[in-house]
Amino acid sequence: MWHRFMWIIASWLLLTASIGDRSTASADEAGDAKRAALQKVHRVVIVPPFFGTDTLGELPPRTDKSGRQELADTPIDEKARERRNEYIEVLKKLEIHARETLPTRLAARTPFVITPGADTVHILEALKKAPPAVFKNGGRIMGKKFDQPDTETVLKIATEAKADAVLLCAFDEPRRNSGGYYFDPLSGPGYDVPKVHDKATFDLITLDGNAVIHQTVEVVHPVTKLGQRLFLLADWTETVDQIIEDFMDELTRYTPHVKGK
Repeated sequence: MWHRFMWIIASWLLLTASIGDRSTASADEAGDAKRAALQKVHRVVIVPPFFGTDTLGELPPRTDKSGRQELADTPIDEKARERRNEYIEVLKKLEIHARETLPTRLAARTPFVITPGADTVHILEALKKAPPAVFKNGGRIMGKKFDQPDTETVLKIATEAKADAVLLCAFDEPRRNSGGYYFDPLSGPGYDVPKVHDKATFDLITLDGNAVIHQTVEVVHPVTKLGQRLFLLADWTETVDQIIEDFMDELTRYTPHVKGK
């Protein structure tokens, strides 16, 4: 009986080791495939990042099942309207910041040549496409799922830009958690510090339609507070920066190394 038990344990250990080896080999193969694809990339065009929500009014209008346009909810209370307008201005600043930071960091951390932003804008205008329209469903986040790129439009942009790949980025709206005390049945009472958080999805697609990188990045950042004053814009801006930097960490695992970068 004892020998049979030991044989079962040994067999299980061999099986799990074999599965682990196969998983590692599969991960190595996937990484090698990404490295091989990125070896051929020299020039990248970046579609300007945007928020995949309706707040800024950049996405195509929603329609109901009959195809009629849905009207957006508008605050009735004057103070609610003021808060909404202030928040919209914050989102605009964050979007501008993301559009300025992403190409800067891509140029700093990779060997790629970046298509100038003005050229990209002209290409999108010629194709009559706003950044959200480069996605299959107008760039809108549905539930917790980001939209998927429209590969046909992506390849048109790459061709017009004479680029080897296109980088797309869509952000969710930033959030704030006020924190507070809590009780966990296992660990007992505790305190959750106030935090801000945000997430974005990145797609790097090459001329052959290969989505070499598809990465969703989420970052949690502590709330900065001095007395009763909050610094939400600064915190959210740093969150955007960290999201972009985390994506760069993932991307540079597969890009050719360049001295000084």
